[in-house]
Amino acid sequence: MKGSLKRFFCAFMAMAFLLLPVCGCVEAPPERDPEPVTIKVMGSGFSTFYSQYGAVYTALHPNVHFEFVSRPPGENTDLAQYVSEQSPDVLLLSSTEYNELANRGLLYDLDMLIRRDKFDLDETIAPVIRYLQHLGGGNIYGLSPVFLSRALFYNKDLFMKFQIPLPVDSMSWSDVLLLARRFPSDGNEETRVYGFMYSAYSLNPFDLAS
Repeated sequence: MKGSLKRFFCAFMAMAFLLLPVCGCVEAPPERDPEPVTIKVMGSGFSTFYSQYGAVYTALHPNVHFEFVSRPPGENTDLAQYVSEQSPDVLLLSSTEYNELANRGLLYDLDMLIRRDKFDLDETIAPVIRYLQHLGGGNIYGLSPVFLSRALFYNKDLFMKFQIPLPVDSMSWSDVLLLARRFPSDGNEETRVYGFMYSAYSLNPFDLAS
């Protein structure tokens, strides 16, 4: 499966086949083509899914075929009911959808598979894993191939110069803006100190408000 954070891709585990060594004159059994497997995927667009994940997976597992189910039309569709009716194996979800379906018992708990296959979560971003666990009530029902984050950078020298307390973790937007107001606003456009800049690429106040 499955800003802000994001699209969440539900990890599916491929079976691992153990190759037994052949010794002496014992003849190895003939290799058989693996049985064809169909994986049903629900998402916004098959071409996007296939270019990002499906093409690589089918190259490694040519017996796998993907059947794609489009996301439910309209914003008022009951997603949980739609998922129950369509029964997809893999879902690409937003964090809100992930939280809803996980807490309604419609997603598979991956914790047992992670332990069984010794899947190394240390190779992933720890805050993302904690966030997924938080949304899933302590369990992991999906993994994220990507995530988006934002950070607040500050000029420590300017804070020290004007004797303004440094920003702290988990500040609210109100706290950030009130702290920025403590910088002096005298001087012209080129020489004055600006207490806050939201984005170097957008000067639209709506972006800050949203």
